[in-house]
Amino acid sequence: MPAFSFKGQVRRGPFWRLILDGEKTMTTRKVRKRGGPRVGQTAYLYWKQRVAKTEKPMHHIGDSTIISVKRYPNIRKLLLSLGAKGSLEYIKAEGFDNLGELVEWWTGVESPTYGITEEGILLGYEVMNLLEQSGPVEVIEWAYPLMEEAEP
Repeated sequence: MPAFSFKGQVRRGPFWRLILDGEKTMTTRKVRKRGGPRVGQTAYLYWKQRVAKTEKPMHHIGDSTIISVKRYPNIRKLLLSLGAKGSLEYIKAEGFDNLGELVEWWTGVESPTYGITEEGILLGYEVMNLLEQSGPVEVIEWAYPLMEEAEP
């Protein structure tokens, strides 16, 4: 059964809080070398799994059933395949406020110029290349509510 460790924080707060509040309902990860998560498995969600419990506000966020696993060649293809509306839904379900925040997370480019129109996503050439270099990724979505309450 797969365990997922989160350590990130975005403008809305730490990922553990967004997961507990039901605002972050999925995670995008690089494809694992030895098999990946599968629909129906239990996902064990942790906050900074390798950090001592005494050094953080949360350890075990909770458990949930994986309801969707989708593979993409890279983040660029993921966004392009979702289209404008799908990308907006994906960005929100990932816990980000906007495309710029998601792109900054994946590329390290601070305050990237971006746009989303009905015709699609607008990003600069350099950023699109960086997103393409992300390599194969999986988008893993879990069910709500979580099966277990979080433990501090």
